[in-house]
Amino acid sequence: MRHTHTIRSLNRTTIPFALLALAATVPGPVGAQVGVLSYVNYPDWSPSDRTSPAIAVSTRYDKATRNWLYTYRVANGNNAAQAIAKFRIGFTEVASSRLTAPQGWWGALYPVTASVPGATFAAALPDVEGPLRVGAANGPPPAGRIKPGQSVSGFTVTSKYAPGYARSYVKGYAPIPVVSDQPDETEIRVPSDTVDSQRGWTVAPKRYEQVLSSDRTERGADGLLGFMNIADAGTPLRAPAPIAIKFNLNGGSVDPGTFRARLNGVDVTRAFAPGGPGSADRVALFAVGVSPLRLGLNTLETTIRGKVADRPTLETDADRVTFVVAP
Repeated sequence: MRHTHTIRSLNRTTIPFALLALAATVPGPVGAQVGVLSYVNYPDWSPSDRTSPAIAVSTRYDKATRNWLYTYRVANGNNAAQAIAKFRIGFTEVASSRLTAPQGWWGALYPVTASVPGATFAAALPDVEGPLRVGAANGPPPAGRIKPGQSVSGFTVTSKYAPGYARSYVKGYAPIPVVSDQPDETEIRVPSDTVDSQRGWTVAPKRYEQVLSSDRTERGADGLLGFMNIADAGTPLRAPAPIAIKFNLNGGSVDPGTFRARLNGVDVTRAFAPGGPGSADRVALFAVGVSPLRLGLNTLETTIRGKVADRPTLETDADRVTFVVAP
């Protein structure tokens, strides 16, 4: 069977490639992200979107624990007007996840009911001695903040789930004065982190929930393998490009040990690892320049052996996916 899709990437990045470990640098957008501010009524409020972030993430699958480890480095460009004080990654697979924060930062996981479910990291504010002064920004800025031209490593997330796309939100440090707490005071409104930040994309744990495409029979068996993030009509992908695969679509059985994958003629089978409970059976992440992935047309070929329902003999399902990576 042969199956062809065309995928166009939305942007490119640089990612060191290893068989089960990938690193990605995803530059954050530069420029204000705050939208309409007419509703903001906090006295002397200042925007927190004057940073120039670049997020690098390395991913590794641990066979012993069956966990994926994500390690992030956050850099702030020389052209930034603010130091970075908060870094958020939006994903919903928090129940099986853990995180650690570098020195001078704290981290927390927030459920799907939060404004930004997933991981939040923030530079720790120093303790303020004595009573807070109304109308003043009390205390010095956080020591761990990422100043322009600097970077901080060691933000980690551990999860059962493989990489997929995730929104990132990076906030700058803006001193906010303390306001009075009078009972008759009107509700104070400020922008949420989803607005008052530099918004971008990174990779984070993702549970793939449905097969978007499977083959029509052209050669070999049908239904032993399908793609969970590539639709028949083509799906726009950003670089780095995850490929999520599901085995055994039609009630038969497959031998996972017979799965093979070649990207542009290069064997990349070992780049695929389990996707997590109730998710894809295999997921890999590829990048331009440091893997067989290249600008322009790419071809991914997969094979797997198994039995189709109601047919006793072993058969081979062969798939061929073509996609385009643009500059």
